[in-house]
Amino acid sequence: MTFSTDILGDIVPPHQKHSDTSRAAAASMIPKFKGLMLNLMKFFKARGDIGMTDEEGQYMSQVNGNSYRPARVKLQEYGLVKDSGMRRRTRSGKEAVVWVVTAEGADVQLY
Repeated sequence: MTFSTDILGDIVPPHQKHSDTSRAAAASMIPKFKGLMLNLMKFFKARGDIGMTDEEGQYMSQVNGNSYRPARVKLQEYGLVKDSGMRRRTRSGKEAVVWVVTAEGADVQLY
C-alpha cells in the first residue's frame, strides 16, 4: 500500500465544530497536516516494535504536542499505529502509552 498526501484526501485536523474560527484554522492547516502525518509515519516505522510515547515522538520529530497528538490520533484512526500495551515513564514520572506501527502501517510505502 502506498500512503501519500493524495491518498489521504482532505483530512481536516481536529477542531471545534461549533466555532467558525476553529473550522477556518483547521481548513488552512490541511496541506501541512498531511505532511506532518507522513513525517510521523517515518518515525513510527523507524522505531518498529520499540515504539514511542507521545512525549518521545514530539522530541524526536521536533513537533509541538498540539500538532503532534492530533496527527498521531489520525494515524491511529487509519489503523497505522496502535497502543502496544507497553507503558514508559515520561519526564514527569507518569506512565504513558507506547505507540507502535501496526502490520498495515509497516507495509505502507511512504513518498
